[in-house]
Amino acid sequence: MRTPPALPRHQHGALLILLVIALGILAATVFVGILSSSDIRNQRDKTTAAALAEAKAAVIGWSVSRYNNTATYSPGQLPCPEDVSKIGTSTEGTAATSCNTLATSPAIGRLPWRTLGVGDLRDGYGERLWYVISSGFRSAPINSSDSVAQLTVDGANSAVAIIFSSGSLLTGQTRTPPTAASPPNPTNYLDGTNMDGDNQFTTQGTPANFNDRLILVSHRDLFVAVEKSIANTLLGTGATATSGLRYVYANSSPVGYPASPLDYGGMHFTTGTKNMFTQNKWDTLIVYPPPSNTAQFSMPTYCSASTTNGQEGTVTCP
Repeated sequence: MRTPPALPRHQHGALLILLVIALGILAATVFVGILSSSDIRNQRDKTTAAALAEAKAAVIGWSVSRYNNTATYSPGQLPCPEDVSKIGTSTEGTAATSCNTLATSPAIGRLPWRTLGVGDLRDGYGERLWYVISSGFRSAPINSSDSVAQLTVDGANSAVAIIFSSGSLLTGQTRTPPTAASPPNPTNYLDGTNMDGDNQFTTQGTPANFNDRLILVSHRDLFVAVEKSIANTLLGTGATATSGLRYVYANSSPVGYPASPLDYGGMHFTTGTKNMFTQNKWDTLIVYPPPSNTAQFSMPTYCSASTTNGQEGTVTCP
């Protein structure tokens, strides 16, 4: 048999160049794929972080401005998780009226986004956020001294509420579209000890079995905002306040000033505001320096209000 003629030297060089080009294209394709995957992951993380931060701010804001069903001002109260009976209706995302109707203790479920007024918040994977609240934040008395955070994270960080991103589906989880008759089960969304129904939560786990993202509402997060609201209620708002210390100063100076922070008659508070102070025991926590004489009755010195015995320190009226 005749041996095939050898390729000319220049053809060998051309094949080598083509091979290098092909390998370069393959490497570039893999590199671009890695970059694209990283970009997608980073964007999902940003979306999740933004959603969690917005939800936390909404929970605190809702709590600060809360009136309960008897029209008594109760700042510090937290909403229950979503009312599962409304899933699939035009009022989906509304908080349950009672956390006792939920199967878990502490109360855990999806974030009541409609009640909070934030729109249908989703994490970077398109999943709705989850939410759990500590016991002791649904009925009076609620204040910065007596109301204690009872949720722990990684064994240390106390929280009055936790908001979760459940992330992508993990092995063993099933997420069929939820209905009122078949509501979402935490075991198919939350990971590790976050879904077992107790007050112990975690931020850690192996990547194959854990991808929850958490944001905490601490005792301080909540009550720094609540105490400012309480102090401002005592002060009275606006240049022509209809109640509070501003009202007293505008209508009674230099005589008739209240003898104590909760001299309701003198400060022209509504029944609801009076009930808020007493039912939540703020009347035992709020103090301000009463004037020793009429010359000291002036704004804003006289209108310095603060809380005592609370864990957040002193709050002074602006």
